[in-house]
Amino acid sequence: MKAICFLLVIFSTIGFTQTDKSVQSRNKAINSSYNYPMHSIDLGISYWNNSKTGTSVKVPGVDIGTGGASGKLIYNFYPDENLAFHVSAGAMAVEVKVWTFHEHTSTVLPIMIGMKYYFTQLFQNKYIRPYITGSMGILFGTESSVEILLVEEHTESALGGYAGIGSDIILGSLVKLHADIGYNLFTDFSEEIGSRKNYSDAEFSFGIGFMF
Repeated sequence: MKAICFLLVIFSTIGFTQTDKSVQSRNKAINSSYNYPMHSIDLGISYWNNSKTGTSVKVPGVDIGTGGASGKLIYNFYPDENLAFHVSAGAMAVEVKVWTFHEHTSTVLPIMIGMKYYFTQLFQNKYIRPYITGSMGILFGTESSVEILLVEEHTESALGGYAGIGSDIILGSLVKLHADIGYNLFTDFSEEIGSRKNYSDAEFSFGIGFMF
């Protein structure tokens, strides 16, 4: 009887060991079948809720604004499947005024550095990757006025940050889409840029990324 019990214990131990090895082998095969790239370059379009920009025509000149639309270039580094560190630079022409012999341009340029955290454990889907994101940086503002014999420029800067949520959508091994929404919070410029001192506002962005 003791010999039978001893054999049952041995067979049970061997069975559990083999099962554990099978699970580990299957998980390893699943993980190795999909290697997420370590870098990506994203081209994005952002819309800021900038209500003071737009387009209007006045005699004898034209006032042109982008309505809060801006372009953005983003570099992402992925140390693992849950994290991404990113650096971004954007540009938005908030106001352009053109008269017969005079041109006035106002532009803001956000430069930010931050990170994303992906909810890979909650959403076990390698094609849809939701995340939360946060970043900090500097918002530069420039204004230039050009007349026939006179050129004037001045530059402002403000510190700030961004927090939001979004998702990557993986289209293939090299291409992805992204979309996120959040809020920018900046300090004031000392002087107005494009009729505003503060550019804290909601932002929606989307774009395409190339992974490598």
